[in-house]
Amino acid sequence: ASRPELVAYHWMQAGELELAVVAWERAGNFAVSRRAFTEAERAYRKALIALADLGPSPEHDSKALALQSLLADSLRITRGFSAQETVEATARARALADRNGDRAQQFLQMWGQWTAASSGGNHVAAIKLANEFYRLASLDGGTESLAHAHMIQMTSRYRIGDLLGAEDHFKKGEQFFADPDFSRRPGVIAQTYGNAARIGWIIGDDSAAQRRVLGAPPS
Repeated sequence: ASRPELVAYHWMQAGELELAVVAWERAGNFAVSRRAFTEAERAYRKALIALADLGPSPEHDSKALALQSLLADSLRITRGFSAQETVEATARARALADRNGDRAQQFLQMWGQWTAASSGGNHVAAIKLANEFYRLASLDGGTESLAHAHMIQMTSRYRIGDLLGAEDHFKKGEQFFADPDFSRRPGVIAQTYGNAARIGWIIGDDSAAQRRVLGAPPS
């Protein structure tokens, strides 16, 4: 039970690929639980290799999406959001999410793509992804997705100098930012209200800037 990668290795060597996929995923999840993300990355890659050898099917597409998403999550920690490997893993997960029509994964992978572009300084790509995310969130109508959509729009517009557009999205999004699923994501409250405070200050609304710093909901 403490070395699930050994079980996975033996299933792989025996040619029992279905069992190997399950075991490698379990090994990856076990590594994540210990914050051993390099080991998790390795296990998820092996699970994807075994799955690819099984051939295509709707069930395998669904499993590939789950594994690709887990791999991308691990790479964001081991390599960083903007690393080429992370970008490629996220793009593969996004393509699978689009093909499967998995709305939750579409949001997750689009957020990953936007973060990679924005943190990497590719603000032209970031604003395009922000617009795409916003369109999808408007169709979805969920509070968490709308909170992310307005935060992403605000941040992207702030970074390209569209301060009035950024201010508009902060004001429209403020009713959604207290959503618990949004606010518990690491860093989003600091980024949202920190940027909003700077935007208020730059456009000359000092009272709004001060209020945003002091009035941000707890994360």
